[in-house]
Amino acid sequence: MGDVILVGLAVLVGLAVAAVMWLHSSLRAYGSSLEPLVQGIRQLRRMTGAVPRLVPLPEESPDVPVLARTEPDLERSDLHPVGDFQELGEDGKAAGAVRWFVSGDGTAYGWLGMTPQGPAMLLLSEVPGNGFVATLRAPQAPSTAVPPTVVQRTMAWDEGLDAALERHRAAVARMGTPSAVEGFEGALSSMSALKAHVAAWRAAQDPAGLLEADVREILGDRYEEMGETVVGLVGLAEEAAKG
Repeated sequence: MGDVILVGLAVLVGLAVAAVMWLHSSLRAYGSSLEPLVQGIRQLRRMTGAVPRLVPLPEESPDVPVLARTEPDLERSDLHPVGDFQELGEDGKAAGAVRWFVSGDGTAYGWLGMTPQGPAMLLLSEVPGNGFVATLRAPQAPSTAVPPTVVQRTMAWDEGLDAALERHRAAVARMGTPSAVEGFEGALSSMSALKAHVAAWRAAQDPAGLLEADVREILGDRYEEMGETVVGLVGLAEEAAKG
């Protein structure tokens, strides 16, 4: 699919950026055990299509002033904050702080988050009848497979917000005319539509083929080295979990 981001969209989406970057670290440490990698892939697959679990960020959180320092850059780019939240992981514990924003014309929205690996930013737009565009500004992160109607791009944080917006809007223009959202509720509703779109596509795929596609996306150029083994182990683990 070309450049991809995380699930999360997976994930991604609701971006469990920290979990994805942990998975990337386990790839580099491959050799002693594949178990962390297998469990990481299973987590990414579970997260794909899941709407992020958000609760308001407590006023006393040390992340509040950190997020506040991002406001001038957002406002300069016509991206207006609509709420600060904690994103909850699968265990119900806080996984990171995010500031959601919506562009002045409502055609782009997303969040800026703080993770143990550094800042990350997701831009999203919906083009009714055609699909979605997602641009992730963060360290390299693997992703599960998504439909061709979801155009994903990733770029380094240091490339800057202006470059991210330029690339995002160019990709949106190639797809069509984006819809506009209003405030946090509108942004979350559009993200939920994206998640449902991805989940429906994945549900229609052959399970074995989808598993192979996910592992191929996640491993990238290491698929030929270890892909067949990882596909088998993930498949066995998922079958065992069903029992």
